[in-house]
Amino acid sequence: MSAKHTQCLYHVTPARNLAAIAADGLVPQIGVRSERAGETDPFVHCFTSFEGVANALSRWMVEQFEEAETLALLVINRRSQPHTPDGCTFGVTLGPHLVWVLNDDIKAVPNFAVLRNVECVMIKDYMAAADAPLSTPEVQ
Repeated sequence: MSAKHTQCLYHVTPARNLAAIAADGLVPQIGVRSERAGETDPFVHCFTSFEGVANALSRWMVEQFEEAETLALLVINRRSQPHTPDGCTFGVTLGPHLVWVLNDDIKAVPNFAVLRNVECVMIKDYMAAADAPLSTPEVQ
């Protein structure tokens, strides 16, 4: 199932985490970046707007990850709670039924703005397609 993303939240994560997120959802935790920021409570960090993600990626976020790390952009089918203008946090797991994949390699997108009009796919459907066996071309 696919859908446009409006009135939702966004989350950036290494693409290697997609299988775990499809199984368990977005689980609050103190990761490397949270630790560096001095956080002591586990949270799921989300952006409250597409523009917030774009600004973070262009200004500081990409540098927070290893250069070779592939980053995915997820859409959370949930409206934000009270938040700062750019983001919000959740201290509870956001189940996989709320998570959609918008892009699985945002560093490779030359013009991030084009993602604004791209449809996202439920993470379970994304993972099912990723696990599907490749079709073998017919030999003639």
